[in-house]
Amino acid sequence: MRAMLQWMAHAGDPPRALAWDDVGPSDRTCPACGAAMRRVAAYGAVLDSCADHGVWFDRSELERVLYRFAIGEPTR
Repeated sequence: MRAMLQWMAHAGDPPRALAWDDVGPSDRTCPACGAAMRRVAAYGAVLDSCADHGVWFDRSELERVLYRFAIGEPTR
């Protein structure tokens, strides 16, 4: 994981934004504020997102998203 982040930091390409597709409501609440979260899909993972605190990753989801983003795989 650390090696991938270091590689991405020095890749030399201009940064790209991660693209999320709204999937619908989540059954989880935000760990930071307790608000209802939304489900978003990106790069082969379905994630939980809080409007105020951003995206929350479960185990291995961050690695999956970063890998697919780094190799230039389409969002869907």
